[in-house]
Amino acid sequence: MGFSLNAQELSASQKQDAIIIDVRSPTEFSNGSNQSSINIPLDELNSKLATLDKDKTIIVCCASGGRSALAASILKNHDFKNVIDAGSWRNTLQ
Repeated sequence: MGFSLNAQELSASQKQDAIIIDVRSPTEFSNGSNQSSINIPLDELNSKLATLDKDKTIIVCCASGGRSALAASILKNHDFKNVIDAGSWRNTLQ
């Protein structure tokens, strides 16, 4: 189930050991990101799926929401059940 959350709900999800994946390019990521996030550029996501825990909540983010929506779709298509599309990475900041 991919869906968008408000900041309060997202904060609660983060406290439950969620994995935050920022799907922007390494350059974008280095110019500002949530310190708790990992950078897996969207074009590398398929090749890194095996490294992710399907039992954890995964929060995906990007610059404005386009790539994170695509990333959420990819994850759901590979049987990840707890996927949250946060849109902009700034939405993952507490």
